[in-house]
Amino acid sequence: MIRFGQLLQVMVLILICGTAWASSIGIAVGNPDFATPTVACTLHYAYQGSLGCGAGVPYQDFNGTSGFDWTFGAGGNGLTGPGTAFNPPGFGGFTQAAFLQGDTASVSQLLTGPAGIWTVSFYLGSRYASGGYDGNQTVEVLLDGQDVGTYALSSYTPFALETTSPLTLGAGSYNLEFEGTASGDHTAFVSGVSASAQVPEPVSFALLGAGLIGLGLLRRRAA
Repeated sequence: MIRFGQLLQVMVLILICGTAWASSIGIAVGNPDFATPTVACTLHYAYQGSLGCGAGVPYQDFNGTSGFDWTFGAGGNGLTGPGTAFNPPGFGGFTQAAFLQGDTASVSQLLTGPAGIWTVSFYLGSRYASGGYDGNQTVEVLLDGQDVGTYALSSYTPFALETTSPLTLGAGSYNLEFEGTASGDHTAFVSGVSASAQVPEPVSFALLGAGLIGLGLLRRRAA
């Protein structure tokens, strides 16, 4: 005869099995391939700033531009198209990339998503040049101020898909930031950014109902 304690054990097992990990849920990233705005300068690259295209070094004020959705940091950052004098690696499925030059360069965006295990994926490459300027840049990725990935590049590194370490976060908004950390004329490029979270969800109520019916039958047999 089945004892009540055994019934209780079965009930606990049902409750434990009543939560399962869902497939990844996408987290919206605005302007993930830096396609907006198009670089207006004829050299097809520009640093973040308000000096304009004719200032010797081209500048364009991307921050606050409608549709940009990112924020560049203090300096050494901007946008480039393919095949410019910045010598970026060959582009894949995107038309522009952010460049991070030196240790003051950064680009960030506030992401909003559910509670779960977050990861960020992106394409990262380095400058195809060496000598006085090169691609020997190290890029640190921060999510909610926490380091979720550090990537040391050398010159002539083609774009490759990278994914950060997972980070468990509650539901809310968190700052995603890419930072250059190498002092000097060392440049990396980033584009094609995406983010996702794995979130827990209840299994089918039908499955739980079947378990409860089974418990009732076991209790009847035990009576």
